[in-house]
Amino acid sequence: MMNKKGNLLFREESGIRGELNELRGHIETSGKLKEHEFKKLKEVQAKIKELINESRNLRSENDKSNLNFFELRDERNKYNDQVKGLVNQVKELRNKYKSVGRKNLKNPEQIINLIEDLELKIETEGYNFEKEQKVMEQIKKLKKEYEENKDAFEILSEINSLSKQIDEFGQKADEYHEKFIELKEKNKAEYEKFFTIIKKINELRKEDRNIFNNYKKHKINFTANVGLFNNKKRELDKIVNSIESSKARKKEMRLVREKNLIAKKAELVQEKMKKGMKLTNEDLLILQGADDGFA
Repeated sequence: MMNKKGNLLFREESGIRGELNELRGHIETSGKLKEHEFKKLKEVQAKIKELINESRNLRSENDKSNLNFFELRDERNKYNDQVKGLVNQVKELRNKYKSVGRKNLKNPEQIINLIEDLELKIETEGYNFEKEQKVMEQIKKLKKEYEENKDAFEILSEINSLSKQIDEFGQKADEYHEKFIELKEKNKAEYEKFFTIIKKINELRKEDRNIFNNYKKHKINFTANVGLFNNKKRELDKIVNSIESSKARKKEMRLVREKNLIAKKAELVQEKMKKGMKLTNEDLLILQGADDGFA
C-alpha cells in the first residue's frame, strides 16, 4: 500500500513540476507582452500630451491673430467708408460745379500762376509801354475771369483737396487690406495645422484605447498565470511534505523491523548461551547490535 501510494505521489509531483515549468513560460511570455504594451501605452500618451500642448499654443496664437485680424479689418473698413463718404462729397460738388461752372474753364491754380508769371515779367523784363499795356490787359482779363468764376474755382479747389484725401485714404485702405489678406492666409495655414493636430490626437486616442485593452488582457493573463503558479506551488509543497512524511514513516518502520529482527536473533543467541553452546563472531555481533539498538 505504501509503495503504491508513494509511486502515486511521485507521479503527482512530477506532473505538477511539469505544469509549473509550463506556467513559468506563460508567466514570462504574458509578462513581456504586458510590459511591451505598457511601454507603447506610455509612448502614445506622451505623444498625445505633446500634441495637446502644441494645439493649445496654436490656439493661443490663433486667438491673438484673430484680434489683429479684426483690427486690420476694422481699419480697412474705416478707410473704405471714409473714401466712400469723400467720393459722395465729390459727386455732390461736381453736380454743384456743373450748375455754376463754364466749359473749358482753366484750373484756378493755373490762372493764379499765370497772373503771377505775367506780373513778374513786367517787373523784370522791361517791356515798352505798348507791350506792358497789352500784358496788363491780359492780367486784367485773367483776374476778371478768376473773380467771375470764383465760386466754380472754390468748388474745383475743394474737389482737388477731396481727391487727394481719397487717394490717401484709398492707399491706407489698400495697405490694411494687404495686411488683412496676408494674416488671413497665415491664419488659414495655422488653422489647417491645428485641425491636423486635433485629427492626429483623435487617432492616437483610439490607438491608446486599443493598446490599453491589449495591456489589460495581458495583465489579466499574467495575474492569472501567477495565481495558477502559486496554487500549483502550494499543491507541490503539500505533495513534497507528504512524500517526506512517507519517507520518514518508511524509515521508522524499517528501523523497527530491523530492531525486531535483531531482538529475535539476540534471543536465539541467548538460548545458545543458556545451553552452553559456543558463540560465533556473528552471534557476538548480534548481541552487540542488540545492545546498541536498545541503548
